[in-house]
Amino acid sequence: MSFNQHIIKQSESIAHQFRANDFDLSYWRPKKDTVELAGGRGASQKILIDEKFYVLRHYLRGGFVAHFLHDQYFWTGLNKTRPFLEQKAIEQALLHNLPVPEVVAFNVQKQGLFYRASIISRYINNQGTLASFLYNNEMSDKLWTELGKLIKRLHQANIFHADLNANNILIDETGKFYIIDFDKAEIISSMAVSAEKNVHRLLRSLTKIQNSRQERNLSFYFDSSQWQFLLDGYDVEN
Repeated sequence: MSFNQHIIKQSESIAHQFRANDFDLSYWRPKKDTVELAGGRGASQKILIDEKFYVLRHYLRGGFVAHFLHDQYFWTGLNKTRPFLEQKAIEQALLHNLPVPEVVAFNVQKQGLFYRASIISRYINNQGTLASFLYNNEMSDKLWTELGKLIKRLHQANIFHADLNANNILIDETGKFYIIDFDKAEIISSMAVSAEKNVHRLLRSLTKIQNSRQERNLSFYFDSSQWQFLLDGYDVEN
């Protein structure tokens, strides 16, 4: 294997032949149909390819290490890179008919001991994340129950979503939920302990947003009684 490599992998479901430019945020930024997407660390864009919308996301480091490496990760082989593992988790979800966006392409730029990466997924028409929806809308008990059922299905597919928070769940105009951003997601044989951890990750996310909004006298339509409907949905046998 050479010291430097540029690897592009794409799905057979899309005819477009991806090139290096397609994974460059700066390439898309000036185009009139490009939209910067909120959430995450500011490295996602809605882009238009062949009259269809997709989401381009560049992988960025978080935490203290971001000050030193920013968007670089240690190379230990293609099958251990962030986009490869994310695509694998999403394929598992799609195999179980879960509402997640298909990965259509990803690229990995290897430079010595490090690599940078980006991923392109199908865009889901939506009216916002769960978090942004709750800024101005009260969600029905039925929808909270449906969300609980969806998370249960995710765990029944043996998928641990490493960052299941209120910004990684979308809701469309019909009230259907979608789960996005499977970076660092894992396929594990037993969800016994991890499932509870995953569900509580979402609760912490909602509570954190609620507290932040209240401190600024802003609305956020969430309370403990609604959370119980989610738990009830999660416990229902599917």
